[in-house]
Amino acid sequence: MRATLNGETREISSGTNLKKLLEEMRVDVKYVAVAVNMEFIPRSEYEKILIGEGDDVEIVSPQAGG
Repeated sequence: MRATLNGETREISSGTNLKKLLEEMRVDVKYVAVAVNMEFIPRSEYEKILIGEGDDVEIVSPQAGG
């Protein structure tokens, strides 16, 4: 199945939840925010959110600056 991750189309396994996807990508969830199809997802929901065909996942981290 294909999904878009930060603008890149990638193959992912069917039935992959957001938590598993982030673990596979070695993303430290303490330091990022994640949106699926333009909707930010609370960390407490990562295990419940299944990534589907064509979903758009954006992983963002805060940047220092001013």
